[in-house]
Amino acid sequence: MNLLTNEEIKDNTQTQHPPENGAGFSFETKIVRRIDEISAADWESLYPQVLEGYRFFKALDDSNLQQFSLYYIMVYQDGKPAGATSCFLFQF
Repeated sequence: MNLLTNEEIKDNTQTQHPPENGAGFSFETKIVRRIDEISAADWESLYPQVLEGYRFFKALDDSNLQQFSLYYIMVYQDGKPAGATSCFLFQF
């Protein structure tokens, strides 16, 4: 398992995971520092009608909390949203 450092996690980091031997699915992973770098429609297609949705994370980003470093990860399968998560680093 490779862990990324803060220097390696850049806005709009994208990694292609092509199918092996030309078979299977193609995955793309997108790691960003702000939720607005991900389409609201893509995020909400995976998490419709949840309390901590796209607008919640947008409000967190806009608050500029100094003790948190927020990250958002989207996974696309053949160009369509397949998975998403939020994560954060807490400085104390």
